Amino acid sequence: MKDLRKERTFVAVKSESIQRNLIGEFISRFERRGLKLIACKMIVPTRDIVGQHYIDSEEWLVSVGEKKIKSMTEKGQKVSESPREIGVRVREALIEQFEGRPLVAMVWQGAHAVKIARKLVGGTEPLTSDVGSIRGDYVLDSYQMSDPDNRAVRNLVHASGSEKEAEAEIYRNLYPIAGEMTYACPEGKSCDKNVSTRTCTDNFIIIRESENAMVYQEEGCVFIEGQGDNLAKMADGFLLKIMGVR
Repeated sequence: MKDLRKERTFVAVKSESIQRNLIGEFISRFERRGLKLIACKMIVPTRDIVGQHYIDSEEWLVSVGEKKIKSMTEKGQKVSESPREIGVRVREALIEQFEGRPLVAMVWQGAHAVKIARKLVGGTEPLTSDVGSIRGDYVLDSYQMSDPDNRAVRNLVHASGSEKEAEAEIYRNLYPIAGEMTYACPEGKSCDKNVSTRTCTDNFIIIRESENAMVYQEEGCVFIEGQGDNLAKMADGFLLKIMGVR
């Protein structure tokens, strides 16, 4: 049975929060709710990393565009673009908001970590976020202010929407692919050496991790990635025997 206390979520404190010296306040809120901070790192994401977060797919672009059109229609605003065109514009604005700007990437652990973090952060629309949430208390921006400037709303912080999304974001932001890679396949399995480890499938499972090294399972194959001593520690025969690889 799954141990709920081990559930993890990814939270990113955005650059505007860093400028306003709000990092400590946000951390305090998560700690007061009983979550445990197990990883924290300041990073400057590249366009490639941000682009993997906001997927360049037809389904995603149209979905985002349709939500935007609904919001604009409810406000009595005229819409002349297609859902896809709006989705492309929104995606570019989001990438520009993150690309090359510092953010604090954090991993929080605890029972129902994903849902608790989302509740603490508040809704995406700052004006309708609950009072007492981070966005409800601290966001000074709104869609009415950001839309004319063709930019993303400055809502201070990001929190993963699901456990699967959290694990993908943790790996993408805190364990970038670098250095050597070894792989091993269970008997009867054929593993593609060129499999994209940045694309998390339904079968993507993080088995064990440490600084600069990770063991994970994807599509029935066990992979070991990392550098130096950490890679050697991860690749010990005992772990592979446990996984049924040897």
